[in-house]
Amino acid sequence: MEQNKRTVLLCNLMLLTAAFIWGCSFIFQKDASNYIGPATVMCVRYFLGSLTMLPFILYLESKKPLNERTKYTKDSSKEILKVAAVLAVVKVLDLVLNQAGIGYTTASKAAFLTAANMVMVPILAYIYFRQKTHLTRWMATIIGMAGIYFMSITGGFSINKGDLLIITSTIFAATHLLLISKVIQKFDGKHFVCIEFIIASIYCGIYAFIVEKPTFQDIWACAGSLAFAGILGTGVCYALQVTAQKHTDPTVTALILSLESVFGALAGFVVLGESFTLREFAGAFLMSAAVIIAQIKPKKPDSKQGGNLEK
Repeated sequence: MEQNKRTVLLCNLMLLTAAFIWGCSFIFQKDASNYIGPATVMCVRYFLGSLTMLPFILYLESKKPLNERTKYTKDSSKEILKVAAVLAVVKVLDLVLNQAGIGYTTASKAAFLTAANMVMVPILAYIYFRQKTHLTRWMATIIGMAGIYFMSITGGFSINKGDLLIITSTIFAATHLLLISKVIQKFDGKHFVCIEFIIASIYCGIYAFIVEKPTFQDIWACAGSLAFAGILGTGVCYALQVTAQKHTDPTVTALILSLESVFGALAGFVVLGESFTLREFAGAFLMSAAVIIAQIKPKKPDSKQGGNLEK
């Protein structure tokens, strides 16, 4: 029992570390946007992320007994590549829109607005799959939308271009989350994500070289920021997440990772000297509350125990 508690605590610390790194990644993405276009940033970031995950995946596979190792046939390889290629399109739209938005708004505000995907999930789940959700999720959605209003829409009902881009990106982020939840029932999640990252990097690279025409000098000028966002913010964070989730309750996992927005705002404030207006603080508070409320599940009556948490 004691060993199990230690394992859970270690996994929670791993998730907290991932949330911290993801939050800090916003300021590095902000820095990179000063030198290169959003597609170029995402191309390099997810290429580095996939390279970082690959040794981790190979190591885990080597630790499995021979009869339990993942094996791919010609048909299964084609299938996972097809699905990854489709989901990578959704991922790229999310990533590029988000990165483009960061170039027009503050890193701290971007961190909170990105968290809006948590409250968009129940709406899209119903639209796509007619999947019903409990009342607390709808409450979180309404509160989250109010938070976005206070953070993004100023007097005269105007909205910052960057805020709008990031809010739009969260629709694709939520869509991707819902699709991934279906996909990992069929494929190994770590393998699929790594393949998807590679394909997404190729998509972004093609667009970047055609439209943004990055130079080596521009990329080198923000190499440190790209390395942080790619190696730590993508590869290491996803490795930590998929490892920790094996021993952590899903609700706790989502709640800890949602702290990304708080760390992002703090990083923007401390490192970049960004400031919030009172109105934006109110919006940030509502967004944080919405993310937390979205994780609460009502008790479901149980004939034997008198009630348990809804699974």
